[in-house]
Amino acid sequence: MMIRTGDPRRLGVPSSEARLHFDTEPQELGVGPRRRLLIVDDEPAFELSFYCGTCPLLFRRLETSREKLSLESMQARLRGPLDDPDDGGVVEAFGGLLSEGEYLPLLLDVEPRLVIPGKEGDYFSVEQVTAWGIDQFWGLPEYPHTPYYRTFETAVDADAHLYEFVVPMVPPRGTRENGSRSTSRSWSGERPPRRWRSPRWTYASPPSAWQKTQPRTGA
Repeated sequence: MMIRTGDPRRLGVPSSEARLHFDTEPQELGVGPRRRLLIVDDEPAFELSFYCGTCPLLFRRLETSREKLSLESMQARLRGPLDDPDDGGVVEAFGGLLSEGEYLPLLLDVEPRLVIPGKEGDYFSVEQVTAWGIDQFWGLPEYPHTPYYRTFETAVDADAHLYEFVVPMVPPRGTRENGSRSTSRSWSGERPPRRWRSPRWTYASPPSAWQKTQPRTGA
């Protein structure tokens, strides 16, 4: 549920200084498109689909994804609910981790539902197979290599559906002292806290492609 929308604003630092940014592997002459990546601290963290409009959704955790983007200075503030995206300087603080661009802060109230890849409720095993079929090379559904949370979904029109996911940067090994308060027990099948009230930053260029293809990535 949408609680409040902030004003679009410029956030972030130059891409070379940002802890988190998106990039594409260099393409060699005569070779097809390479992987699109989420980079954290100069290491590839997730492989992502290209937002071409004809590509199936993909977020796949890579072996080099070992770092969280939690900020110690924000831990106490995020243990309680926010009433506005700008409460306690949260947007500016986390905006400093991102590459420079125009962002739209949103404050959402979501009820996350834990999904284990290949088990009940897995988007890649159900909805994506229905829409796109299985991977033509492997003969299997896509595999994200990480548990994740499903939150919001809705029909956009007769031929389109929007799905939203919360994807942790690093699967927890024990109790996490942060706003989401996930525990290792949660990942073995227990439900997480009933609701999260959390900020989200939507990259505004190009907004339509971004909002339709990108999962939210949990810090």
